[in-house]
This record gives sequence, C-alpha cells and structure tokens, in this order.
Amino acid sequence: MDDSGLYTAPNSSMETTVTVVCGECSDVSTITVTNHSPTVATSAAAEQVPATATISLSVLGADSDPTGEAGLTYTWTAITYPEGATISFSDANGDNDGKSVTATVDMLASTSFR
Repeated sequence: MDDSGLYTAPNSSMETTVTVVCGECSDVSTITVTNHSPTVATSAAAEQVPATATISLSVLGADSDPTGEAGLTYTWTAITYPEGATISFSDANGDNDGKSVTATVDMLASTSFR
C-alpha cells in the first residue's frame, strides 16, 4: 500500500492482510490475488504464401483465470509497411479467433506485424 492508501495487487497469486483505519474505526481484511496476467504459450509466427502478399499470422496465449485462453482477445497491427500500402486482416482479427489470421498487403514489400 502506498502513502495515499492505494493497494496495487501483485502479478502473482498471494494472500495479504490489509488494515483499513478511518477516524475511530478500523477493519482488517484479507485479500487473495488469484488472477495472473496472460502469458505467451506459443510465440508469434508469420508465414508468407510464396509470390503473393498474403501472410498467415499466428500466436497462442495462456491465461489461468476461469475463462482461460478462450477469454483472450488477439489483435494484429501492421507496424511497418510500404507507403501507400493497404493491409487487410481476416475477420478473425480482434477476437479470440485472432490467434490465427490472414493478412493481405496490396503490394509485395517488407511488412512487420505485432
């Protein structure tokens, strides 16, 4: 807990006791943190279809909260591409099915994604 009274939960499971004091009253609460941040189960990969501007993109996350990996959203973005190029993604981009998408660039050139 910081000086302003704000408690920031850690990024790991743990149990901690917090004492709340306000004027004449005080209360003790136990807080259990159980939801970890998602992790990468399979690193991102890209595979270009030869002689085309179609690229298959894939990645797989892991999450220990109750919804698991099915609760994760995957969104791909082109970060470097040729000036004037148009990039489109398959409909799966931006939801859980986005773990595997197809990107199409309207010209053959070097393109980077994240």
